[in-house]
Amino acid sequence: MSRRFLIALGVGVYRDSGITNLPGAPGDADRVRRLFADLGYREVLPDLASVPGREIPHRIETWAHEARLDAEDIVVVYFAGHAEKNSERHHLLCADYEPGRWTTALPSEELARSLVGHAFRHLLVVLDTCYAGAGGGEVAAMAADLANTQPKPVGRWTLTAARSKETAEDNVFVDALEHALMSLGRTPGVEEIVQRINAYFSAQGRRQHATYSTVDNPGTSPFFHAANGGEALDHARIAELHRLDNARFGTSGRGVRDVTDPGDHFTARTTALDELVSWLRSSTHDRRARVVVGDPGSGKTALLGRLLLLTDPSHPARHHLRQQPEPRLAMDVLALHAHADDVFAELSAVLGRPQATDSELQLVLNRRETPLLLIIDGLDESAEAARFARLLRPFTTLPGLRLVIGSRRPLLPELGPGTAVIDLDEPGHLATADIARYASDVLLDAHDPHSLSPYRGRPDEAAALGEVIAEKARHMFLYAQVTASAVVKGQLTVGTAEPGWKDRLPNDINQAYSTYFSRYGDQRMKVERLLRPLAYARGSGLPRSIVWPALATALSGRECTAEDVFWLLETASEYLVEHPSADGPVYRLFHETVADYLRRSFPDADSHRTITFALLDLVPADRSGHRDWTLAPPYLRRHLATHAAAGTVLDRLLADADFLVHADPDSLLSALHDVPAQLGGAIYRASAATHRRLSPQRRRQILAMDAARLDATDLHRALSRNLTWVTRWATGRQNSLALSTDISGGGSIVSMACTTTSGHAMAVTTGADRTVRAWDLTTGLPAATLEADLADPVACAMVDGRPLAVVVDGAGTLWLWDLVTGTHTESPGGPGPVHAVACGTLRGHPITVTGGENGTLLVRDLVTLEQSVLNARRGRITAVVCRTVGDRPTAAAIGSDDVIQVWDLTDGALRLIGPHRRVVDVDLAELDGEPVVVTVGDSTKVWELRTGAVRREMGLGEGWINAVTCTTAAGLPVAVLGDDRGTVRVRDLSSGEVRTTLPGHRSWVSAVGCVDVDGRPFAVTASGDGTLRSWDFTSAAAVGFPAPGHMAEITAIGGAVLSGRAVLVSVSEDRTARVWDVTTGETRVVLDGQEVALNDVATTVLDGRSLAVTGASDGTVGVWDLDTGEARYTLYGHSGLVHLVTCAEVYGKPKAITAGSDRTIRVWDLATGEHIWTLGGHEGAVRTVATSTVGGEPVLLAGGHFGPVRMWSLATGDPLATLTDSSGGGAIATTTIGGVPVAVVNNRRDNSTGLWDLTNPARKKLAAPPAHALAVHAPAGGDPVLVLACHDSTVRIWDLTHDEHRATMRGHVGRIRQVGCSVIKGRTAVVTLGSDDTVRLWDMGTGTELAVFDFPGPVNAVRHFVRNGCLAVAMGADLVVLEQGNE
Repeated sequence: MSRRFLIALGVGVYRDSGITNLPGAPGDADRVRRLFADLGYREVLPDLASVPGREIPHRIETWAHEARLDAEDIVVVYFAGHAEKNSERHHLLCADYEPGRWTTALPSEELARSLVGHAFRHLLVVLDTCYAGAGGGEVAAMAADLANTQPKPVGRWTLTAARSKETAEDNVFVDALEHALMSLGRTPGVEEIVQRINAYFSAQGRRQHATYSTVDNPGTSPFFHAANGGEALDHARIAELHRLDNARFGTSGRGVRDVTDPGDHFTARTTALDELVSWLRSSTHDRRARVVVGDPGSGKTALLGRLLLLTDPSHPARHHLRQQPEPRLAMDVLALHAHADDVFAELSAVLGRPQATDSELQLVLNRRETPLLLIIDGLDESAEAARFARLLRPFTTLPGLRLVIGSRRPLLPELGPGTAVIDLDEPGHLATADIARYASDVLLDAHDPHSLSPYRGRPDEAAALGEVIAEKARHMFLYAQVTASAVVKGQLTVGTAEPGWKDRLPNDINQAYSTYFSRYGDQRMKVERLLRPLAYARGSGLPRSIVWPALATALSGRECTAEDVFWLLETASEYLVEHPSADGPVYRLFHETVADYLRRSFPDADSHRTITFALLDLVPADRSGHRDWTLAPPYLRRHLATHAAAGTVLDRLLADADFLVHADPDSLLSALHDVPAQLGGAIYRASAATHRRLSPQRRRQILAMDAARLDATDLHRALSRNLTWVTRWATGRQNSLALSTDISGGGSIVSMACTTTSGHAMAVTTGADRTVRAWDLTTGLPAATLEADLADPVACAMVDGRPLAVVVDGAGTLWLWDLVTGTHTESPGGPGPVHAVACGTLRGHPITVTGGENGTLLVRDLVTLEQSVLNARRGRITAVVCRTVGDRPTAAAIGSDDVIQVWDLTDGALRLIGPHRRVVDVDLAELDGEPVVVTVGDSTKVWELRTGAVRREMGLGEGWINAVTCTTAAGLPVAVLGDDRGTVRVRDLSSGEVRTTLPGHRSWVSAVGCVDVDGRPFAVTASGDGTLRSWDFTSAAAVGFPAPGHMAEITAIGGAVLSGRAVLVSVSEDRTARVWDVTTGETRVVLDGQEVALNDVATTVLDGRSLAVTGASDGTVGVWDLDTGEARYTLYGHSGLVHLVTCAEVYGKPKAITAGSDRTIRVWDLATGEHIWTLGGHEGAVRTVATSTVGGEPVLLAGGHFGPVRMWSLATGDPLATLTDSSGGGAIATTTIGGVPVAVVNNRRDNSTGLWDLTNPARKKLAAPPAHALAVHAPAGGDPVLVLACHDSTVRIWDLTHDEHRATMRGHVGRIRQVGCSVIKGRTAVVTLGSDDTVRLWDMGTGTELAVFDFPGPVNAVRHFVRNGCLAVAMGADLVVLEQGNE
C-alpha cells in the first residue's frame, strides 16, 4: 500500500518591508492541505514556510531520509509565494529574501533536488508563483539529469500555475485546482487536471495558463486519485433508471408484453447471448463494441434485456426468471434506451461527473480499471439516429467501457469500424423451431395461475399453432409474440380443429397490426389516427396535452380532442409506453414496428411538414400579432426544429426571431447541422457556445448583436423588439456565413492534419499541452484522445483502409495512432529531433516523410516499414509536404538553409529552388498542368518546379502567413492561407486574387487543411486561440469579404468629438487605429503606419483639433490628428512596450503621459512633440496612474504590482511624495473631500483599501474591502462615493466621507476587471466589465442591476458615451455599440 505525503508551504510574510506581502499565499497552502487530505495525504514539515530559504532543501532531505521512502510512495510538494527570474534561473522568494541578493533566494530546482534523487516512483512539484513555467522547466531538467542514476523509471512531474513569461494572480490557481478536483471526480491524471484548470482560467477570463511536464514517466500519475479508488458509480441512479425502463428491458428480456405479465418465455438466441457473455468475461478488451442488428422484430431488445437480467442482480424483473441466472460479471451494468432525451447526461450522472463533456467522459472511461457495461437499445429509434451514432463512435473503442448497442443495419457505417456485429438474422442465431417453441410457450401461459388462454393445458394444439405462427413469422419474434398474445387474451380466435384455421392468422407484422386494430370495429380508424402522431414523436414521446390531439387532427384531417386521447389511453394502452418527464408523463409506441405500420402510407417529409405547421398553430399570438413563444408548449420549444428539418421547412422558422430566442438550443443546433448555410442559422451559430446556456431574454440580446454583426437588418430589427438596450451597430470581422463548425480544442493548437474515416471528416490536433486529439468535423465533437507525452507535428495516412495519425515527439520517435481502435505503436523516427512530417503514397503504399535537425529526409513505408534516407545535408528541416504532382510522387522541404528541396520520390532526384527568405510553410500544387511549389512567410510565392523561377508573388506587406495548403475550389487551383492575425484567406493561384476572407480566429492561425465533408469541400483551420474551425468552400464563394474593421484583437478604445459628432477611437494588435462615428458606425479615418501592435489610446484637444495618442509595443508613442488621420509626431524614448497612455492638462496645455515595461513614465508636450520629463524609480512596470491638483499644482500618482505609489509634479517632474503603506497599488482613484485632494489606493501588500490626504500624505485605513479595480464618483454638491470591484465578485458602493457601506451589487461570476461611473438618462450608473465576458449596468442609488450584456469572446474594453447615450464594447476584433431603446 503506497503512502502519501504532502509538503505545502505558502510564504505570505516577508521580513524585508520592500517586498509586498502575499496574505493569500498561506491561505492557498491551507486549502491545498485540505484538498490533499481528502485524497489521503499526510502533511509533513508544516512549519517550512517560516524557515530561511537555503535551509528548506536540508529540512526536506532530512525528512526523506527518516521516512525511508519506498518505490510505491507518493510525494507532492507545493509552493505559493513570490518568485523572480534573473538572467540565469528562476528563484523562489522565501521569508528571508533580501531584494537584489540572489544568494538569499531559493533556486527552484533546489526545492525538490533531494527528493528527485530518491527511488520512489511518484513525485509532483507544484509551483504557484509568477513565471512558474520557468521554474518547472528547471526542475524537470534537473530531474532528467538524475533519471539515468535510477535502475527503474521514476515519475517526476511538475505542475505550474503560469507559463514562464506570465504572472500569476492571487488565489486563482487553487480555485481552479479545487474546481478541477470537484468536477473530475476520483481518478484524474495530471494532464486531465491541467486541462480542466486551463478551461477554468479561460472561463473566468484569467490571463494565465497552467502547464505540466514529466520525466521518466512510469506510465501513471496517481497524485490526484482518491485513496480508496475511483470506480464508484451512482448505483441508486442505475437502479432507478432500470426501474423506469423495466417496461422495455424487463419485459423483453422475459419475452412478455407487459410488466404485469408473469413468467419467463425467453427462447433461443443462445448463441448470440453466449457470444456476448464470453466477450464480457474476457480479461482483455478487443477495443470493439458489440452491435446487435436484425430486421424489425428479430428480438434485439429481448436479447439485450436478457443480457441485462443475467448481469444485474438488482434488476426488478430478475425474480421472474425461470432458471438460476448466470453468475454476475465483475462489472457494473447500465442500460439505457436511445429514446432518452440525453443518454450522455445519464451516463455522466452515473459516473459522478454531472457536468462532464463528451471528451471528459471518454477520459474517465478510458481510465476505469473495472470496466462498465453500457447497453444502449433502439439506436435507430432515436430522433437523430445518425448523429447519435456518430457521437457514440469514440466510445466504441474505450478500454474501460464494454458497449453493447441495439440497432438496425443502416446505422453501422455511422458507428465506424470499431465494432463487431451480431446479426440475429444470420443462420445459427435463430431457427423456425425456436420461434415455434416460443409461441407455444406463450400460448400455454403456464406461469399465470389465472390465465384464460384457450390453449392452457393443451400442449399438442399449442405446439401445432406455434409451428404455423413460426412459419408466418419468418424469424420475427415480435410477430410471434403479438399473435400468440392476442390469442391468449381472446383478441384473436383460432381453433386448430376448425377448417381453414391457418388462414385466420395474419401473413406479416403489418397485417397482424391491421387484424388486431380491426377488433376495434367502427373505432379502428379512430385508434389509428390517434396513435399515428406517436409514430413521429421525438424525444421520449408526446405529452397528453393540446399537442397530441392537434397533431392527430392535422395528420388525419379529422378533429381529435383531448377527450379522444384519454379514451385511447383507456382503450389501447397495450400499444403505449408511459415515461415520466419534467413536464408530466409522455407516451410512445411500444415498438418501432408499430410506428412503421402507422407511417407506411405517408411520406415522412410530408408528415413532418404537416406536423410543423400544426405545432406552429399552437403558438398563441401576442398583442402585436407575433407568436408568443413563451406560451408555447414545452414539446414545441424542444422538438419543433427537428420536425421542421425533417420536413425541409426549417428555413421558415429561422426567419422567426422569437423562435430563435425560445427554441431549445441543443435541438436547434443539431437540426441546423445538415441545413445549407443560411443567414438565420449563421446568426444562431455565431455565439451558440455562449447563448445556449443563457435565459431567453439574454439570448435575445446576443442574437440581436450577432444579427447586427452579420448585417441581417430584418432579423436585427425583430430581435431588438422589446429590448431595453439594442445594438445600434457592430462590426462582423469574426463572423462568416461560411463557418460550419467551431470547436474549442482546449489549449493552443500547434499542429493539425485532416483525414476521413467511414465517410466522415476528421481533424487531428496536437496542442501546447502535448495531447493529441481527434475531432469529428461533422458533429464538432471529440472522436478520441491519445494520452501520451507527445509534441508536434502531426500528419494523417490511410493504411489498409484504416486512418492513422502520425505524430512525432521531440526525441524523433514516430507514434502511429489508429484512429479507429485508439491503439498506438512507436517507431524510431531517425537520428535527432524531428520537426516536420508529411504523409503520401509511393508505389501504391502509404508513406511518411520526416525531417528534422540533421537536415535529412527519412521516407518510411507504413506497410513494409522499410525506410530510405534523402540526404541533402543543408541545414535543419522545418516543414515538409508530400504530394503527387505531374503524376510523380514528390516531397518538398524548407529549412534553415534558405533553399527549397524538391525530391522526386520515385528516382530520388533532388532539385534545389531558391534562395528564399522568411519562409515558414510549403505546399505543392498544379497550375495550368504544370507542377508548382507554393511557399509562405512575409508573402505568398508560386515557384515553377521545372525552372525554379518565381511565377507569382502575392500578399507582400499584408502580414505574416503561418500556414498554407493547396486545393481546388470550383475547378480552380487555390491556396488557403492562415496568418498571424487570425485571418484565413483563399487566394486564386492563377490570378493571385483573394477569392474570400474567413475571419474569426482570435490568435495566429497555426495550421490549415482541406477535406471533404459529405461530398462538399471544406477548409479546416487551427489556431493558437485553441479553436478548430471548418469552412464550407461553397458558402465561402458567395460570402465575399467581411465589412471593414480590425483584423486582430482590439486592445483599447477612447472617445472624442469631431465636427460636433461623437467618435470612437480603437487601437488593435493589427497595428492600426480606427476612428468610428458613434452614431452611424462608419469609419471616419484609419490611422496606420505602425509596424507593431498598439496597446492603448487616449484623446485630447489641441488648438481646437482632436488628437489621439497611441502606445505601441516597440516603445514608440504616436500622436495623430483625428480629422485628417495624419501622424503629427512619433515619439521615442521608452525602451520597452508602452502599455498605458493618458492625457492631462498642465496649466492649460495638453500633455501626454505614457508608461512602459521599462519601469518609467514619460511626459510629452503635445504642441511640440518634445519629451519633458522621465519619472523613474519604480520597482516594476507602472500599471495605473491618476492625476489631481495639490496646492494649485498638477500632480501624477503612479503605482504597480511592486513598490509603493509615488506622487510627481507634472509641472516640474520632481518627486513630491511616496504614499506610505501603499505597496502594490494596483488601483488608484482621486477626488476631493471638503476641498482636500485625496487618493484611494488598493494596497496589494496587506490586501486593504486606504485613503491618503495628498496635501500631507498619510494613510487612513478604510473599512472598505480590497478590490481589483475602483473608481470614484463625486456628485455636484454631494459627498464622493467609491465604487469597488471586490475580490468576491461583488461591486460595492462606499461613502468616502463617512467610511460607510452604501450598497452591494451581485451578478458577475469571477473577477471584475473594469469599473466606472456614468450618467444614463439622468441616473448615476456603474458600468462593470467582468472576466465572465459580461458588461453590466447598475443603478448606483439603489444597487439594482439595470442591464447585462453577454459576449461570445474576450471583452477588452467598454466606454459609455453620455452625450449619445451609447455603450461601446471592444470584443476580440469587433466593436459593438449599444443604445438604450424603449423602457
